[in-house]
Amino acid sequence: MSQSTSTNDGIASISLRERKREATREALETAALKLVTERGIDGATIDDICAVAGFSHRTFFNYFPSKESALIAGLSLSFEGEFAEDFVGSHGEVYADLKRLLLRLVRTNQEQGEQWRDRVILLAENPALIASRRDHQVELTRELVAVIRLRLPGEDRAEILAGMVMIAIATAVRRWSSARGDTRFDEVLHESFEVVDDIARTVVGAPTPIGGTLG
Repeated sequence: MSQSTSTNDGIASISLRERKREATREALETAALKLVTERGIDGATIDDICAVAGFSHRTFFNYFPSKESALIAGLSLSFEGEFAEDFVGSHGEVYADLKRLLLRLVRTNQEQGEQWRDRVILLAENPALIASRRDHQVELTRELVAVIRLRLPGEDRAEILAGMVMIAIATAVRRWSSARGDTRFDEVLHESFEVVDDIARTVVGAPTPIGGTLG
């Protein structure tokens, strides 16, 4: 066997292993969402989730530390890949580029369909998930600050921009979940960005979109 063939076999093996891991993760996430939607957070146990998904406790805990984490895992935004690279490499206005990045990521997540919708609504409305929602927001804010600092290294403005974006996201989630996801979330988020922009312009008297001098 040539070195090239061996290398290709190794890559194929890793790819297959990753696909299996992703399929296991998705099965556990789907089972958790189904049972919590049907029974509530207290009525769905990890035993039940494992039974429905067809995996052991050990497998579950290899992926998630709790049933709450299995519920919100599908809501994460990945700040790696093509979209993030486009943001980092852009020479445009930072705030506008950041909003574009988030809308692109949200549209990708929306492709999960009803499962993604149900996760967002569940996280927004279930009092038992308040702590999980707060942890999710803290983690998202941290990731936002990190990616913004790739364009604005060492600047406090990265935290301000992340805060503005998080206000828009939280507002959009509340509006969208109260409407039971009957509209596209990316459209509601775009409207929330415009409201935040209008408020910022009113406060600082800026004639151009806030953050226009940051790029």
